[in-house]
Amino acid sequence: DSEDKGFVYQSFIEDGAMIIDGQTGRIISSGYRVASVEIGHDGGGLKHKAASAIAQTGPCLAIKCSEDCCVVNGEGKGDLKVFPAAREPTNVPVPPPAKADVAELQRKLEALEFENKELKVSTGWEAVFDENSGHYYYSNSETGETTWTRPSDYVSRAQDFEERYDAASQLPYFLDKTTNESTWERPACLPPPLPDSAASLASVEPSEKTEMLAKAYKEAKSKKDVALMKELKPKLEESQRRDEETAKWKAELADLTKRHEDAIEIEDFDLVDKLQGEIDAHPLHIKQERERLEKERLEKERSRRSVSR
Repeated sequence: DSEDKGFVYQSFIEDGAMIIDGQTGRIISSGYRVASVEIGHDGGGLKHKAASAIAQTGPCLAIKCSEDCCVVNGEGKGDLKVFPAAREPTNVPVPPPAKADVAELQRKLEALEFENKELKVSTGWEAVFDENSGHYYYSNSETGETTWTRPSDYVSRAQDFEERYDAASQLPYFLDKTTNESTWERPACLPPPLPDSAASLASVEPSEKTEMLAKAYKEAKSKKDVALMKELKPKLEESQRRDEETAKWKAELADLTKRHEDAIEIEDFDLVDKLQGEIDAHPLHIKQERERLEKERLEKERSRRSVSR
């Protein structure tokens, strides 16, 4: 989890150590210091000697980590010093990450960076949607205070915004759900867009329903039929929103499928299982499966009726 990742990173940049349960993989302790390094191996610095001492004292498997052991430009750099309950280490080259994992790691890194940024500037306020009223109120996790009025020191968060697509300009815009105000500029609290995300939004194909509503709205506007325009506009916007959502789902599912195929290619079966789970749980996949099952049911029903005749 994210807490464990923090421990790992900390141990790479400081003279500390982690104790990990060999059966579950859970981190039991972090920032551990060995009492005496006298019995440690002399083939390196203090970290090297401490890892050797820990391996012998446990006895346990100890791995000496440092900034020298990492991945640079997709290639492994340096050797891990592995002490298998022994005084002297075994050198294990740092492997490059699986190709299918690189994009996922980059996305997670960007998300973590923005989470940390939000935490640093947070004033404790959070916008909370009230289902009864259909509006947002503000709650302060530090003071317990709640208010319907937007606090002057409120700091917007990524979850406050929804990215939408404007069919007329063929550009994305951003709706602040807490105020119902929109802006063309990408809010600073949002992470950078994924590559080609703007292009994928701009290539949203309108559904038959959207085209029909757009045509009807255009005709109503030409006739200056304000009443009909008022009736059609929310329906048109909702249909466009659904088209955008479907387009995003298609892009996400295509990305998952491609990464799944890459994982099969490199025989990373743990990643294959993980991605298959994400594919199975994806809303578009679930929708497609329901449609497939319904189609099969209707075909069986037609076959049954034709046989009975």
